[in-house]
Amino acid sequence: MDIPYTVTARPDTGLYNAKVGIWLFLASEVMLFGALFSSYVLLRVGSASWPHGSTLLSVPIGTFNTIVLITSSVTMVFAWVSLKLNQFSKFKLYLGLTILLALTFLVVKSFEYGAKFSHHMFPATSTYLAIYFTM
Repeated sequence: MDIPYTVTARPDTGLYNAKVGIWLFLASEVMLFGALFSSYVLLRVGSASWPHGSTLLSVPIGTFNTIVLITSSVTMVFAWVSLKLNQFSKFKLYLGLTILLALTFLVVKSFEYGAKFSHHMFPATSTYLAIYFTM
């Protein structure tokens, strides 16, 4: 049994199923994060008091994690380009770096969340922490 439009483009749209799937995934991500950021704005505006982020969060750790995320995006693009150019050794290198950066991000987050939990700062403690842990 053949799955239609996996090799040839659909005649009505000119797109492959994979491309339509990626666009649907991206649209769902936009809706998810749009809802999360809208919730954040509504909770912040409706709150009687809202703490400054720097009083509860570590700015250097947040900055480091942001750099890790941006770098992992760049290495993923490099991996994709290497794959398109049939440079499999470079692809493996860049994909390995992306996975290493993902693990670095998770380790930093585990230390960050562990510090919060050790100080009894849980999502149920405040609206600020609830939206912080959710996002």
